[in-house]
Amino acid sequence: MFQKIFFITITVISFWIFSLASSKFMILGITDSLQELQCELIVDKSEYELGEPIRIQNYLSNNTDQEITVCAWPTKEEIIFTRYKDGEKIIHKDQVSYEKPVSAKESFITIKPRSKTYYSTEELGADYFNEYGGWELQIIYEYAFTGKDFGISGWRGVLKSNILPFEIKKKNSRG
Repeated sequence: MFQKIFFITITVISFWIFSLASSKFMILGITDSLQELQCELIVDKSEYELGEPIRIQNYLSNNTDQEITVCAWPTKEEIIFTRYKDGEKIIHKDQVSYEKPVSAKESFITIKPRSKTYYSTEELGADYFNEYGGWELQIIYEYAFTGKDFGISGWRGVLKSNILPFEIKKKNSRG
């Protein structure tokens, strides 16, 4: 009787440890897969005059040893503008949804292993950055277009860019 209880106890504990290890591995796998593709926003300078357009370049980096194919535009895009005024943090979000891909050639890009590729350039002006002070910009892309209709296995997931800080200054009065 004692051997039977001992065997069952060891079996249950072994199963529990295996389950715990498996779930931890899955959590680590999800975390690691989020880092396989990165989005980097770059501006040409850190200070702008009020009303001056801000040219933001966007690059995607493939951090894996395999090619990654991604839709040339996301399913959803959320641009987060954060302004700092008098010690207060003011957040504005702008969301855009996009239409489905039209073709494999026009709608998808492939990023080579361990490389960075140009993705887009946004030129944002006074309609977005209409007050002077400290600003931060971050873009969050959601990719759900897989390309199955075109025989493509496209990357799916959520991609957050770096947070890009810059300053909007009052216009210099020359005269």
